[in-house]
Amino acid sequence: MSVAANADTGVNLSSKYYLRNFYSSERTAGDASQRHNFSASQLSYDDATALRRAVKKLGSFPYDADSSTNIRSSVKAYAETYNNLIASGEETGDNSVADSVKKLKSLTDKYKDDLDKVGITVNNDGTLSTRDAMLGNADISRFQELFSGDSDFMQKTNALARRIEHQSEQLITAEKNRLFKRPASADKPSDAQGSANFQQTSQASEQIAAASADLEALLNTGIGRNVNLVL
Repeated sequence: MSVAANADTGVNLSSKYYLRNFYSSERTAGDASQRHNFSASQLSYDDATALRRAVKKLGSFPYDADSSTNIRSSVKAYAETYNNLIASGEETGDNSVADSVKKLKSLTDKYKDDLDKVGITVNNDGTLSTRDAMLGNADISRFQELFSGDSDFMQKTNALARRIEHQSEQLITAEKNRLFKRPASADKPSDAQGSANFQQTSQASEQIAAASADLEALLNTGIGRNVNLVL
């Protein structure tokens, strides 16, 4: 049976399933063992995209008893995706991305009491930790208040994730431009080439000067009035 085809029709899915779903654009970016293969800016972009997908998914649930297990699994995957974005965003070293990450952490801290009630701890470094016992027993209405489509928390989270996504995309473009840009030295002749070019130019100048002198002598003697100069 394909669980993907029955994701919202009574099949209970794990947080790992939802994590893979959030990173469907770039699956390996969501794999902790593979993340070292990406640049910080690429990870930041993929993490921001995944977090936006997580927000969208959490906003699509009906928040009833039948969806309870999948909501909890999605929230756990959301926390892992969020932590990935915090880490990669800070590692870019870009001030604009760092500022957006700081705002995302500040927003999440604002809701730390509500998050604590569903089993999510906001750590001192701004990352999230899930407490499985509380996460599995909290009333579904508490999840709805935080993670439903009309939640202020989710709407603002999505806006900041979209900003980081855009900023990271600009970083990726800049990196590609630097990678493929022709080195400035390629446009300048080497010392040997410059010397050779100078010698060729000097020789040509000397030939032209000698030919001009010969022509002038012929003209002065009245001989060769119709001489054609070929260089």
